[in-house]
Amino acid sequence: MSRLVLLGLWLVCVLASAVAAIWMLIAVLSGSKRAWRLAVAHDPLANAAFGGNEDETISIRAGKAARAGER
Repeated sequence: MSRLVLLGLWLVCVLASAVAAIWMLIAVLSGSKRAWRLAVAHDPLANAAFGGNEDETISIRAGKAARAGER
């Protein structure tokens, strides 16, 4: 992919993240169950950001590491 396309994709992701953060704050303040769903949705993102598979959550990654005797 060209760098320009990736830059555009990055911008869309940043905007989507900002919208999700605002919605999550509103959900937390209003006591909505949406806050939990948004927190769970961030789990695979955080895992991918730290070098894991984008299709796995942090807890899945930790469980696999524990079974393999790793940290």
